[in-house]
Amino acid sequence: MILRRVLEIGVCVAALTAGTAWAQTAPGADVASQDSEDAAVSSVEEIIVTAQRREQRLQDVPVSITAFSREALEARNVTNFGGIAGFQPNVNIISYYRQSAPAIAIRGSVTVNPSPTFDPAVGLYVDGLYVGKSYGALFDQSDLERIEVLRGPQGTLYGRNTLAGAINLITAKPTGELGGRVQAGIANYDGRLLRGSLDLPAFGNVAVKLSASWNKRDGFVKLIDNPFPQVTTALPRVADRAGDVDRLTARAAVRWTPSPDFTVDYAFDFSRSHDTMGYLQPTYFSPGGIFDPASPTYVGGRVGNQYFGLPFDLYVLPNKRSLTGFSDGSGGGPNPNEENVNNKQHTLIGTWEVGDLTLKSISGYRKLKTDWGNDVDGTPLNLIQSYMFMDYDSFSQEFQATGDAGALNYTAGVYYFTDDGYSFNPQQYFGGSARFTGGYGYGTKSYAAYGQLEYALTDAFTLIGGLRYTDEKKRISRSWDSNFGVLVPEGTRAEESFDRLTATATAKYDFSPDVNVYARYAQGFKSGGFNGEADTVIGSTTPYKPELSQSFEIGTKARLFDGRLQANLAYFHDRRKDMQLSVFKAANSLSSEILNAGKARIQGFELELDARPSDWLRVSGNIGTLDTKYIEYLDRGVNVGDNRAFPSAPKLSASTSVDATIADLGFGELGFIVDYSHIAAHFNFADPLDPVTLTTFSAQTTKSGEANVFDARLRLTKIRTGAGELEASLWSKNIFNEQHRTFGIDFGPNFGHAVISNYNPPRTYGFDLSYRF
Repeated sequence: MILRRVLEIGVCVAALTAGTAWAQTAPGADVASQDSEDAAVSSVEEIIVTAQRREQRLQDVPVSITAFSREALEARNVTNFGGIAGFQPNVNIISYYRQSAPAIAIRGSVTVNPSPTFDPAVGLYVDGLYVGKSYGALFDQSDLERIEVLRGPQGTLYGRNTLAGAINLITAKPTGELGGRVQAGIANYDGRLLRGSLDLPAFGNVAVKLSASWNKRDGFVKLIDNPFPQVTTALPRVADRAGDVDRLTARAAVRWTPSPDFTVDYAFDFSRSHDTMGYLQPTYFSPGGIFDPASPTYVGGRVGNQYFGLPFDLYVLPNKRSLTGFSDGSGGGPNPNEENVNNKQHTLIGTWEVGDLTLKSISGYRKLKTDWGNDVDGTPLNLIQSYMFMDYDSFSQEFQATGDAGALNYTAGVYYFTDDGYSFNPQQYFGGSARFTGGYGYGTKSYAAYGQLEYALTDAFTLIGGLRYTDEKKRISRSWDSNFGVLVPEGTRAEESFDRLTATATAKYDFSPDVNVYARYAQGFKSGGFNGEADTVIGSTTPYKPELSQSFEIGTKARLFDGRLQANLAYFHDRRKDMQLSVFKAANSLSSEILNAGKARIQGFELELDARPSDWLRVSGNIGTLDTKYIEYLDRGVNVGDNRAFPSAPKLSASTSVDATIADLGFGELGFIVDYSHIAAHFNFADPLDPVTLTTFSAQTTKSGEANVFDARLRLTKIRTGAGELEASLWSKNIFNEQHRTFGIDFGPNFGHAVISNYNPPRTYGFDLSYRF
C-alpha cells in the first residue's frame, strides 16, 4: 500500500506544478484503506482570515493573500515569519548576518538597510499591533494561531508603511478549558528545543493561557585562530562559532469576558535572544581591476602579494560557502561577534458587540533594547569593527468600528502612533587608526483616520471603496565625531512633516459561492524621513521624500471539484514614484542613505493552487513572476535607469509541497511532508549593472544566487496515550546541502572593492517529540 501511494503522489506532483504551498492546513482526515477506494474525498479545508479587519473566508477576500494555519505551522516548527520564507509568490525574506533584522521584500519593494531611521516597506503586525522597526522584528512567538501575508498596498486598513504589503501574526487566545502542548527536540549543531503552552480552566469569567519556548543551537561556521603567524597584527578569535542561536520567549494571555457582548484581551510578550553574528565571508577583492564575473574565485586584483595584509597565496577567496572563518577580538564595545536583543510588548484589546456593530480598541506598547558588535571584514586582523547600542519604544492606539447594515459592510477608525529611539554606533578601522563615534536619535508622531465601505449591488456584484488620511512628523538628532575632526556636531537636529490621502477601490463578481473575479486599485504611501547614518550635516538634516505607488490588480479565486482544488490567480501592475532606494556608502565610514531615485514600473503574475486528490494526500505550490523597469533613475541629473539594478526583485519564485499520510499502523499514522522552494538570482542594491570606473560600486559583486532548497519531515502522528496524543518527527532542512549567497556588501573603492557575503544555512536535521492534551 505504501509503494502504491508513493507512486500516486508522483503522478499528482507531475500534474500539479504550482499552488499555495501548505498555506491552509495539513491533511487531517482519517487514512483511507485499500478497501475504501471510492470513499468520499475531503476538500481543501477553508481558513478564516481577518485581512479586512473582520472575519472572512480567505477565498472571499479580493486581495492577494496567503494564510498559514496553526496545524501547518506546528507541523514545520515555524515560530516566526522567517519560517515561511520561500512559500509565497513574489515574497522574499532576506537573511542578513544580523539574525534578528531581516528585510522583507514583496513584489520588488524592500527597505534593504534595517537602520531604525528607515521605515520598512512591509508592515508587520502582531494581533493588530504594528511593529515599527526591522531591528528585533524576527522574534519567536511561542503560540501562533495563524500567519497572513497580504501582497500589494494595504494602506487603507493597515496604514503606515504597507506600500508593498503586510504580514499579520495572530496568536492563540485563551479558551478557558484545560489543555496544552509540550514539545522537545534535538538537532545537529547541538540544537535543542523546548516549547510549551498551557490553557488553564476559566476562573469565573477570566481565562488564562501561558506559553514559552527555548531554542538553542551552535552556529554553522567554526571560527579558527589566526593561521598566519607571520602577520603580527592579527588578533585572537573571540567566539567558537558564528551564527549561534540562543532564544527564549514567553507569553501570558488573559481574556476577561464580563458579558457575552464584551471581551477584553491582554497579552504580555517577552523575547530574549543572545546570538552570535552570522559570518561575513570575504569573497572578492579587486583594487586593480573591475569585477570579473567569470573569475572562479572572484579575485580580480591584488596589492602586491597581499589581501588586507594577509599573504595572498595563503588566503583564497572562494565563491562558495565556507564553514570555517575568522573573528578577531578588537574594538571597545561588546564582543564583536554578539547580537543581543530584548523585546517586551504589552497589548490590550477591548471588543464590544452592539447588535450588528463591533467596536474595538487596540492599545499597544513595545520596548526594544539591542546591542551588537560586528567584526565586519571576516579576517583575523583588526580592520573593520562596528557596534550598535539601541534603545527604542513605541506606543499605538487605534479605535475601530465595523459592522453591516443590510447590503452594506463598513469599517472606520482612527489611529495614533508614536515612537522614540536612540542608536549609538561607534566604528573603527585599520587597527584604530580611523575611529568614529556618535549616534542618532529619532522619533515619529503619526495620526490617521480611515474608512472603507463594501456594498453588494446584487447577490453577485460587490463594490468596495476606502480612504485613509495620514499625517506624520519625523525628527532626527545627529552627532558624528572622528579622531581627525568633527563631522556632524552635537546638537544637529531637524524635523519634517509628511501627509497623504490614499484610496482603494475594488469591484468583485461572484459567479458562484466558489468562484469569483475581482479588479482592485490601491494607492500606497511610505513616509519620508531622515538619513540617520549620514556623515555630513546636510546629509543628516535633509529629508528624503515619501515614496508613492499606484497598484492595479485583477484576479480570480476558485474552489473546484467539490472543493478538492483551490486555485487563485492574480496579475498586478504597479507604478512607483520617488522610490526610496538604500545606497551603501563607504566613504569616511560605513553608512547607507535613502535616495529618491525616480520612477519605476513593476508587474507580474501570481498563481496559487491547493489540491486534495485523496483524504490522505495534499499537493500544493505557488509560482510568481516579476518584471521590473526603472522609468527614471536620476543620478546627478542624468537618467541612468538602464544601468541600475533593481534590488530584491527575483524574476521567478516558486514552491511546491507534498503532505501525505501513507499508512495506518494501528497505534498511529505514518506520513511525510516534502517542501521545495525556488528563488531566482537577484540583485541586492541599486548599483550600476556595468560600472564604468573603479570609483563605482558594482551590483554584480553582491548578487544573491539562485536558491533551490528541499526540506522533508517524516511524521508519526495520532499516537493515543491517556488523555492526549503524541507526535514524533524526523526532519531535515536543505536536504541536499544546496548553497547560495543570500546577501553581500561591496565596500567600494576606498576598501579595494572588498566584498563580504552571507550564505544560506547548510543541511540541518533533527528529531522532535510533542504531546498534546
